[in-house]
Amino acid sequence: MSLSSGSLLRSAQLDSLNLNSWPINFGSPKLGMEIYPGESVKLDPETWNLVALSNGRFTISTEKLSPFPDSPLYDKVKDGEVIYKPFVHVIGDPIEPLYKLKRIL
Repeated sequence: MSLSSGSLLRSAQLDSLNLNSWPINFGSPKLGMEIYPGESVKLDPETWNLVALSNGRFTISTEKLSPFPDSPLYDKVKDGEVIYKPFVHVIGDPIEPLYKLKRIL
């Protein structure tokens, strides 16, 4: 699925992937996050929406969480608990080269 830069990743993209059955909570300071921003995705701190930073393909992966020290999950991970969470990524479109190398000096 293709996205343009600045697109919200909250409505049509997730609906088309049949994620309606997931307990999606893009973020709450008290409850923690269910889906985390990944490559080329940022979290809007005012609306808690995930926003694409570049044009590209939309994908979701499940990854091992390594929280920052100020996270409420940090102590659990530090004590040895392994936590896996879904991350949303936008894989950027390929960049066309601006020049072609003709010879090496």
